[in-house]
Amino acid sequence: MGAIKDVPQMPYSRIITDFHVDPDWAYQHLKCVEDRDKAKKIRRYRIFDMDKLTDIKGFKVESYASLDSHPELVMFDASVTDDGDCKVERKVAAQ
Repeated sequence: MGAIKDVPQMPYSRIITDFHVDPDWAYQHLKCVEDRDKAKKIRRYRIFDMDKLTDIKGFKVESYASLDSHPELVMFDASVTDDGDCKVERKVAAQ
């Protein structure tokens, strides 16, 4: 876990509907890293704009924890439980 990937469908849908983010923009720009807590049966996601990563020289997202040093890059935090409960919180305003 931890590699950069596309935003999963449930959090993506919530971002579009709850926060009125343009779906085309979100599809092209938003990516995420995942952290899984097997004991609590939950997946947590930090969702960010890939284009913003180029603004910080020498910084590379390698895991969920990588973004601890640059919280300003995290646009949304999301969590999805194994039983399908999805929560999304806005951190930084989307374009």
